[in-house]
Order: sequence, then structure tokens, then C-alpha cells
Amino acid sequence: MSSKKDQIIAAIEKLHAAGTELTYKAIRDSLGGVGSNTTIRKALDAWGESKRTSTTSPMLASAIPAKVAGRLSGVATEIWNAGIAYAEQTWAAERGALLEKMAKVEIENEGLRTAVELKEIAETCSPSISPLQEHLQALEGALAHLTGVRAGLEEKIQKKDVLVARAVKEIKALREKQRLMQEALTQAQKELNKLAASKR
Repeated sequence: MSSKKDQIIAAIEKLHAAGTELTYKAIRDSLGGVGSNTTIRKALDAWGESKRTSTTSPMLASAIPAKVAGRLSGVATEIWNAGIAYAEQTWAAERGALLEKMAKVEIENEGLRTAVELKEIAETCSPSISPLQEHLQALEGALAHLTGVRAGLEEKIQKKDVLVARAVKEIKALREKQRLMQEALTQAQKELNKLAASKR
């Protein structure tokens, strides 16, 4: 009966052959949703070491660490996914709070508009009702204040949208840099293979 490590390595080989990125999630899914990150990482290190020793010379093995050659793509993908998830969760929470405040301001605005209308009626029917007029004037001032608060909240939402868009753009740029680094690493590995072969 094969060990848990052998089962994980077999799953890694299958994913690698299919061209799937070797992330913890992909490996765990192929195992039926079981396996801790620590266990998967150890198996991934062992798999990378075996691939390195079977395909490269001792000189190449010392030049390119197995953890870099075997895990670079998977780690970069996890960083990308974690960054996107964090940005989306943070913005969703902040946007929800701002929208809730705007909804409350809108309700209060409706009540104050009604108060202003009552003021106009009171002025038409009985100009002598000064206490009511003073109260309605105060409400009118509060309405102006709440209108300013609402405008400020809308501006904050717009700024947050811009910041989120910028963050996503920067993350995509980092992902492109990671892809180029992966290509450079692959090319360097090929060159070192050739060099090792020529010195045999």
C-alpha cells in the first residue's frame, strides 16, 4: 500500500503531465480535498528534488535550487490569488458600509424634504407660528448638512473604485513579470543543461 507522500507525488506527476499549475489547492483537489499545506509542501519538495537529480548534472543542481525550480509557478499563483481575494474582500466590506450610510442619509433626506414642505404650508396658512418655523429652519439646515455628507460618501466610493482598479492593474503587471522570470529561469536551465552536457 503506497504511503501518503507517494500518493501526493503521484497526484503531482499527473497534474504536471496535464500542464496544470502545481498549487496547494490543485494538488489537494486531486487528492479528494485532503492533505495539509505542510504535507503537500514536503511532497512537492521531494518531487522537485527527484526531477532535478534525474535531469540535471551536479553542477546544475547547485546552480538552481530545487525549491525554486519546483515551486516558483505554484507559489506565484497562490500570491496572485491571495492578493485578488484580499482586495475583493476588503473593498466589498468598505463599499457595503458606505452604501449602508448612503441609504440612511437618503431616508433622512426624505424626512427632511417632507419637513421643508410642511414649513412652506405653515408659512402660507399661518405666518404667526414662529416656533414651528424656527424648528423647520433647523431641519432645513440639517438637510443641507446631510446632503453634503452624502456627496462626501459618493466621492469616497468613486475614489475606492479607482484604487481597486489600480491595485488589480498592478497585480496583473506583477503576474506578467513573474511569467517573464519563469521563462528566463527555464531558458537558464536549458543553457546550464547544455553546459553540463558539453563538459561530460
